[in-house]
Amino acid sequence: SKLADGSCDRTRISCAVPNGNNFKDINSFLTVFEVSVSVSINNQQFYPMDVNGKPYDSANVQSCSPRQGIINNCAFRFMYYVMPLVTGVYPRAVSGDGGGRITVSGSNFINLNHLTCVFGSVFGSPACSTGATCYDSSHCSSGSLPCASTTDASGRKVPCCQDSSETSAIFVSTTKIICPTLNLRRFDGYRPSTTRVGLSFNGQNGTNDISFLVNISDVQQRIIDNALVLYWTLSLQPNLGPVTGSTVV
Repeated sequence: SKLADGSCDRTRISCAVPNGNNFKDINSFLTVFEVSVSVSINNQQFYPMDVNGKPYDSANVQSCSPRQGIINNCAFRFMYYVMPLVTGVYPRAVSGDGGGRITVSGSNFINLNHLTCVFGSVFGSPACSTGATCYDSSHCSSGSLPCASTTDASGRKVPCCQDSSETSAIFVSTTKIICPTLNLRRFDGYRPSTTRVGLSFNGQNGTNDISFLVNISDVQQRIIDNALVLYWTLSLQPNLGPVTGSTVV
């Protein structure tokens, strides 16, 4: 990897992940599976390695965690998942200033900490650090219903999962995720009229990392660019009227 000044970052290595279908012979019945990952800079010595000095070929060992002192008899693990499919968004018209919620439907959704809603090229906040659903139902006004946050008796906002925010994705099921909408006004003031909608389950923005809403009736399942219609409230006229009501604004 490179640092901002173009020099090499001697603490990081970037690797392109191989096609997970290469491992399907042993994981063909799984939609989510893990593989072990070892690193070598000379193609001879690997880390982490087993007792025979070879890289682990199985993820059935504890995960390495140098910060916790786990550096022996362990493996770095990488999770593969079947590409999720986004097939529906409701409602289809929202305020471009954010503050609302939409329901995203589809298949192969998974409950991961890095789950993020994506509007065009704008990312929301990751679900949370303890899982995308409520970690303590007593903190949630509707019990087991997932929520990004709720309000306690004193009116204070209480997160339903650690490190979540008002723009965190909310995992409901393998076919449904709730996405808080975002402010999509660009820094130059431009207000788009439509946007794509997608989900990133690893929080990354690579070519295959985001599952956008697609047209399932299309053989090629092309991405729907106008998945959401955006409206913008710019002014209110008149901005006063009698207490009896009936003024048209």
